[in-house]
Amino acid sequence: MRIGIVVPIFPEGVTSSELWLAYGLSTTGHQVTIYCSGFRGSRDRFFWQAGVHSENRFLRGITIVHVSSLPTPYTEGAVPLGLPQMLADREDLLLIEEDYPPFSLVASVHARRRSIPYFLTSERYGSIGPVTARVAIELLDHTLGPKLREGARVLTFHSTASQEYFARMGAPLERLRYIPSCTNCELFNPAPVSPKTAEGREIPGRETVRLLTVARLHPAKGLGSLIQAVKILASRGRKISLVIHGNGRQGTKLESLVGSLGLKAVVKIESARSPLESLPALYKSADVYVQPSIVEPFGMAVVEAMACGLPIVASRTGGLMDSVLPGGNGYLVEPGNPSGIAGALDGLVSDPDLRVRMGAVSRRLAKERFDVVPVAKAYNQLIGSVLGEGRL
Repeated sequence: MRIGIVVPIFPEGVTSSELWLAYGLSTTGHQVTIYCSGFRGSRDRFFWQAGVHSENRFLRGITIVHVSSLPTPYTEGAVPLGLPQMLADREDLLLIEEDYPPFSLVASVHARRRSIPYFLTSERYGSIGPVTARVAIELLDHTLGPKLREGARVLTFHSTASQEYFARMGAPLERLRYIPSCTNCELFNPAPVSPKTAEGREIPGRETVRLLTVARLHPAKGLGSLIQAVKILASRGRKISLVIHGNGRQGTKLESLVGSLGLKAVVKIESARSPLESLPALYKSADVYVQPSIVEPFGMAVVEAMACGLPIVASRTGGLMDSVLPGGNGYLVEPGNPSGIAGALDGLVSDPDLRVRMGAVSRRLAKERFDVVPVAKAYNQLIGSVLGEGRL
């Protein structure tokens, strides 16, 4: 089957839900094309500017079509100018990202005119970001959103929080289907690595429990609360280290917080310079993964860390509530609560056997729920049930 994935910005050089969905579908025999603008999103802009972008081997066999587009008031959006001409009659099915309506609306209008079936997917569970962005998204949700949803054969959502959002927007409940975003559990795995990370950073001695966060340096990620939680643990005499791996506009502010709390020997903020291939080694250099986000629609980094066999401490928000099983593979805490983060981490820091047990559960859950294999299978089953088995 010819499947088109429509998303305004596709980060070619970094790990993403769109990458693994395209990869999973292509490995099951589909001809996959990704339609996107030529803009660089916040996730991969740094790598191109720094000159560290490299070919993504997981995109081999997948066609990427860059559509002439205009930017929108919100960072990841785009208004396509040539999308209908690009799509023409090439596809048997479109998978359209709902989160950025101008791009998705044009694709859905074209699909209806050409009688191309389409699925609409979302991981948003509210409007976030600057006031202008929130106002724009809310306006689009209530004006263009219904037009998008009415023609979709299926409305897929990546988290229960997104399901509730769909319902609030008046989506037909009988067309809602849960299919999570996915990762590659073959690439991300718990196999041992050399004593150094890909960046050449020495791994601390085993007496030091190594905490890791992979995230944009952005207020929505709640990194200030995590740094304060580390201060609480350090004051209790816990032997810990924290690496925050990422890029973003909040870097200077976070570095200042680290300095003011006297944590320069404990907390390291590293620029993310290798977008994909070195990530598994980075996760495997840690003992515990922490995601302290205030807002997190899905949480790809958490699923990657789970696949690498790490226990998780994360905020009780968005998609994190689906990937973290409290008491199973980690703990959920209230967003923006340093004491709560410290309390959840304390047990894991002091109990290596607990870390091993929870890490094993993480790996099992990642393979069962979030790997490309079961997710691609779920899409194929959905396509067969909605369009007919003969379309596969």
